[in-house]
Amino acid sequence: MTRKDERTVEIDAPVDRLEPRLMQWAGASDFRCTERGPRRWTFRRGNAWDVSITGDILGMPTKAMVEVVRERPLTIRASMHVDTGFRLSSAARDAAEIDEQVKRMLAYLRGVYDF
Repeated sequence: MTRKDERTVEIDAPVDRLEPRLMQWAGASDFRCTERGPRRWTFRRGNAWDVSITGDILGMPTKAMVEVVRERPLTIRASMHVDTGFRLSSAARDAAEIDEQVKRMLAYLRGVYDF
């Protein structure tokens, strides 16, 4: 089963900071960029064959997408799709863990981790 979280949010940052922050988030979160287009990025991580017995969501096959909706103010559509079919869990637990992952991505995009 695939669980999904999708949001459209305004980011208080110039559009030219978006891609470097996305790549920083991807590296810190074990995602790899699989597609790049004009103002659109797709990332993947996880593998169904590598899912441990613990069922940690960080190992689940996951696709994250970010798309610029508007440049001023910078508004993006961010989504995360997680294939949770490989673990025993409740829908509420899956939603909470995916929400946490999306919030972490948005924190990177907002510059919380800029040093």
